[in-house]
Amino acid sequence: MLLEKKTIELGRGKEGTVLIDIDPKSDEVVFRVGDSGGIPVKKVDLWSVCFTIADQKTQMDLIPVKQTEMVTYRRIHNVKLKKGLREGEILRVACEISVPEVIHENLAGNIIKRKEKPKILSPSG
Repeated sequence: MLLEKKTIELGRGKEGTVLIDIDPKSDEVVFRVGDSGGIPVKKVDLWSVCFTIADQKTQMDLIPVKQTEMVTYRRIHNVKLKKGLREGEILRVACEISVPEVIHENLAGNIIKRKEKPKILSPSG
């Protein structure tokens, strides 16, 4: 992501060099050929054209996604009964809770896919 104004050279041809002037604070980019004044194009229209001409795999990589990595905590609780089955009997109750750990926002093709084992807490006794 650009934080300041920048001019990018897109290519060279007989009529001159194709330049793109980008201002991150503006909703438009300006295409210039050689010393011409330039043609403003909305960023959303440019994005639509790029997405339209891309193949299916590239389109999938360009889709913005939000990925949340979850951590699963498992715990066993020992509960001493006072009434019910048999008084004094210990009942073991397994509890599991998933908590968001990290949230990634990026394009689908740039998200790192990794598998981690769930963290297991020792039983309380």
